[in-house]
Amino acid sequence: MFRSTKMLILCSVLTMTPFLLSFTQDSGGKCPMRKAKTIILDFGEAGKQEMNFPTFPYVTEDGKISIIPGETLDIEFDVVNDQLANPHHVEKIVHKERTLEVSMQQSKDGSILQLSHSFSRPIVADCLVQLFDESQARKTAIQPIQPRTPSLELWENKVCQALLYNIRFK
Repeated sequence: MFRSTKMLILCSVLTMTPFLLSFTQDSGGKCPMRKAKTIILDFGEAGKQEMNFPTFPYVTEDGKISIIPGETLDIEFDVVNDQLANPHHVEKIVHKERTLEVSMQQSKDGSILQLSHSFSRPIVADCLVQLFDESQARKTAIQPIQPRTPSLELWENKVCQALLYNIRFK
């Protein structure tokens, strides 16, 4: 994939910058912020790579949900006029019937995004993923998420960050 570790490190820095800039806006204290964090991507025999993430919100003011490997997030919604609205990160689930649970992990050969919810009907979402070895985020399909049934999205690449948006009832 890459000729040297130096190239891999340089590419990781260049890759993450554009995707994270959208999260560094001042939220005015309205959006709960994730603390600066370091993750380690495991490439098996090729080694491991640390990636540093600055402080940025779990959910942006315009409703985009950001998740990085090793995280599990609970995102609560309001239902307004039969639409999902006002997504916000919660530390503790209070309203399970309107909470989306999102988890991202690394697998031996790639990445896994797990989604589950207890809404009364299926939901769908648009998704952008930032792959470790690409300079641009790429749009990917998310299968409809059925109520009370975990949905797995599997990628054969290491995903540094996923961004879920336009979350709606199917």
